[in-house]
Amino acid sequence: PVTVAADNASKVYGTPDPALTFSAAGLVNGDVLAGALARAPGETVPGSPYAITQGTVADVNNPNYAIAFTPGALT
Repeated sequence: PVTVAADNASKVYGTPDPALTFSAAGLVNGDVLAGALARAPGETVPGSPYAITQGTVADVNNPNYAIAFTPGALT
């Protein structure tokens, strides 16, 4: 098993989204997880924070690991 936690992020209204990053605990032998995080759609300040979700950083794309995911927030 590996624990993946999305890093919280922020941006200024009207600017591009920052890169969505995560930390992973439990990887062995220098492994790197495949896939990318996603975020809930939306662009308004009152709608913030937007959930940062697992996206494609999933078991199916990383067959050597069972992934436990902790979401983050984009404000």
